[in-house]
Amino acid sequence: MKKLHDVSLIYVFSPGNSTTGGIELLHQLVDYLRNQKQKAYIYYYNDPSAHIPDAYQKYNISVTTTIEDAENNVIVLPEICFHLSKNYTHTQTVLWWLSVNNYYHQEKRHIPLHEIFSYSRTYGLKQIWHRIAGLFLLQWRFKTDFSIKDSIDKEYIHAYQSEYAKRHLQERGVSNLYPLKDYINTAFISNETCRNKKPAILYNPKKGLKFTRKLMKAAPDLKFIPLQNLSRAALQEILSGSALYIDFGNHPGMDRLPREAAVNGCCIITGRQGAAQNDIDIPIPVEYKFDERTASVQGITQQIRSILADYESHTIHFETYRNRIKREQETFYKQIDNLFQLNT
Repeated sequence: MKKLHDVSLIYVFSPGNSTTGGIELLHQLVDYLRNQKQKAYIYYYNDPSAHIPDAYQKYNISVTTTIEDAENNVIVLPEICFHLSKNYTHTQTVLWWLSVNNYYHQEKRHIPLHEIFSYSRTYGLKQIWHRIAGLFLLQWRFKTDFSIKDSIDKEYIHAYQSEYAKRHLQERGVSNLYPLKDYINTAFISNETCRNKKPAILYNPKKGLKFTRKLMKAAPDLKFIPLQNLSRAALQEILSGSALYIDFGNHPGMDRLPREAAVNGCCIITGRQGAAQNDIDIPIPVEYKFDERTASVQGITQQIRSILADYESHTIHFETYRNRIKREQETFYKQIDNLFQLNT
């Protein structure tokens, strides 16, 4: 396995003028590296003059507006901008897979069609039509900017945030793999969870909503609450006071919301798409995971009612998951040390 060598400067690419969980993680990486006396910088690739968002001022961050393309320097690219690697021929390159799905959706104009088809035949067919339309609009792209195969040939390092991403890459022949996961904002981790749990069912309305609506229709007497337009303080308050969080639909990586819910004492029910399919990214007992394609709505609602009626007997089944979440920051730091060969 190829390793980084003689690292001088580390550039972590990030979108500018935006704040998301993934973008925060990029800043957390730079923060830790700088605290370890490394010369690490954030590079806002879409707007190099952008300022550090207020939410990330608490981190030890330095911003650069230029990249020195030299052999001892390292660039770290999230999956939404892998195509930019073509601009740097000398630096050591780390490709950080924070989300499998975002790669295919955000980089679709830059990667070959056969890769998109290997991810989803339906999505691949849509992209053919988009490219044909682009031909008539004089926007046809004959040459791709990036492919997984080329990254293997160039011996790029692939860092993965989830077991789902690791397996996805292994299936495509990638062997130069390093774990580089993440941790939820420590503000969400409380040593004291509210024991007066309300019989409410929390859900993320941004994904799996079609299936969630089936559950709502089947159980109109139950209280379903969408998690939206909430401050961090308000989100933690509702998580710590509710008994159950459900998460159906796409799991593009090791999502933060299920972990934030679990560590605040919620029981968890998920589907089996993406990262939820395996028992490493979401290590909860099998009776709390349902394949949306085959599971009966009645069977799921029965489990929901059981949890709401007897929270105490169900919540103990999530303690292993919660304990792992509480150790994630320490694990993340060790993985950074290993990837960048710190403290060796």
